[in-house]
Amino acid sequence: MSKKQIMKNEDLVSLIDNFPGGMVVADLEGKILAANVTLGRIFNLSREKLIGTSGFSYLEKAVGKHRGNIMESIVRDKKTVEIVDYERGHWWKAIFVPKINSSNNVVGFFIYINDITTEMKKEERKFINQEEYYISLIENSTDLITVVDKTGKILYESPPLEKMLGYTISERLGKKTFENIHPDDVTRVKQYFKEVISQPGLTNKLTYRVKDKKGIYHYFESVGNNQIHNPLINGLIINSRDITERQKGRERISKQKRFLDNLVNSAGEIIFTVNEDYKVSLWNDAAERNTGISKTKIVGKKLRSLNLFENISEFHEYLNHVFAGKDVFLNQLVVKSNVGGKRLWSISPSMVKSNNVISDVVFICKDITFKDEIHGRLIPGRGYLVSEVSADPLFDVFKGLLHSGWNGLCITRNLSDVAPDYFKDLQSTMLMFSSYGSGEEVVSSLDELFDTIEVFVKETKNAAMCLNRVDYLISRFGFDRVLDFLYRVNDLMRMKQGLFLLRVNKTLFSSEQVCFLQEEFSMLPSQQIQDVSLEDVMYNLLGFIFKENEKNSLVSQRNICNHFGIAKVTAQKRIENLLEKRLIISRKSGRSKFLHVTDKGEELLHRRKTI
Repeated sequence: MSKKQIMKNEDLVSLIDNFPGGMVVADLEGKILAANVTLGRIFNLSREKLIGTSGFSYLEKAVGKHRGNIMESIVRDKKTVEIVDYERGHWWKAIFVPKINSSNNVVGFFIYINDITTEMKKEERKFINQEEYYISLIENSTDLITVVDKTGKILYESPPLEKMLGYTISERLGKKTFENIHPDDVTRVKQYFKEVISQPGLTNKLTYRVKDKKGIYHYFESVGNNQIHNPLINGLIINSRDITERQKGRERISKQKRFLDNLVNSAGEIIFTVNEDYKVSLWNDAAERNTGISKTKIVGKKLRSLNLFENISEFHEYLNHVFAGKDVFLNQLVVKSNVGGKRLWSISPSMVKSNNVISDVVFICKDITFKDEIHGRLIPGRGYLVSEVSADPLFDVFKGLLHSGWNGLCITRNLSDVAPDYFKDLQSTMLMFSSYGSGEEVVSSLDELFDTIEVFVKETKNAAMCLNRVDYLISRFGFDRVLDFLYRVNDLMRMKQGLFLLRVNKTLFSSEQVCFLQEEFSMLPSQQIQDVSLEDVMYNLLGFIFKENEKNSLVSQRNICNHFGIAKVTAQKRIENLLEKRLIISRKSGRSKFLHVTDKGEELLHRRKTI
């Protein structure tokens, strides 16, 4: 062997001796055939004393047996094996490499041994820190963590148990988790438990009631996690939180919603709402009755998909402006009803704001469609007397005629008599006796007014005219001249088969003057009383409202309930009956509605000698 080769061997020996771990060559029986200096330091013996001895003699019995088994497996499998074990207060990592001869048989082992105690202690501290961290999370969590086996027996519960339900942990361990569940919820909870057992990974939430130590039920929301196949847990982990206050809040909101729904649905007015997504979010019973279209076909649907409103483009544009915060006006909607054809609704919108932004629009509507069933069929060529204190019935009938295809001329004192845009988009002409706000006279004589009417009637097909505030004409020209003027107009309308509506507030006329007018003009079918029949209780109600009106007392549904000792529902039905017969009208004042007897109702009471 050359000097150069000898130097290489010496270097190799030096390298092995200074290796940080122990290196051993052993035979199949574990006898040490060669070892480096580091191994001697590990066992506190010289290398010379170690060689020829059994390596197992320096190990604890259990560790020696384990390493012997490893060596047997290496002889069989001819594969390198790495192990970690604990021996004499130290953690050791050992790598066994098989020594294979030319016949491919294992004849010994090269073994590398390293003390990894420091590293293991670091890992152990890290694990302990993590464990303490998770324990701290569990103990300080407001959620209750429960572990149960596959039969439902409680194996573990976290400290929040006592605060949430009043039980100590020892009082619950070993008990079935179903014991304190509300009887009405037990079946549902057991079904959920079965689903979690059969479907690992299921994370559906379950809400149920559980009884505390004082017998008070709490609402719990739980999520189950199947860890039965995890040997460290071998059960179901259930995370629960007490949602009693939240549930009570929901119940309060639900109760309020039911109350409001009942209130809205019991209202006589048509009420519907549109949200910022242009979807109908509410459609009350009155809307259903008026259109024959149920809530299920309306609520939640976009306006344009409904084919409900004939003037949908105008309605959509109106909503665009509303949700943009612009001041805009819309007076009416034409509705495609499933009962009785199209309906004409006058609307009173109200804006609902969220964070100072309009989120919904509430529409309170009145059906002002000209209806044969209410007014009776008006006969072309006739003049009709609308005997009401208020002008609203006149304009309602007139607007219904316009919607039905008549072309109208409305004559009134000034624009303040009529709401802005009242006849918007309908074929009508407005004529004022004086310019609004200026006092300037527009009508200088009855002859001039008649000429204007004559031109309109002769040039217009299906002419309908309404005359409001005839009292103003009488104050200027006298009753006799105005009566003669009305005869001429009525003759003209009769000749041209037009319709003439004249409103007379009987409180402003003498009985003789009213008789003259009644001789010339027919009563609206809705104001005729010869076919009206009422039960005694209805007459009593009508008489009560009339007497209260005479005393200038306001009459509401509540007053009627208190006076007659009847329920709200009964009072409402009787009021609706009188409203349908036009014996009373309902006027809104603030948030309340008050009832007033109409001229028709008063006349009916006079004829029956009730008043």
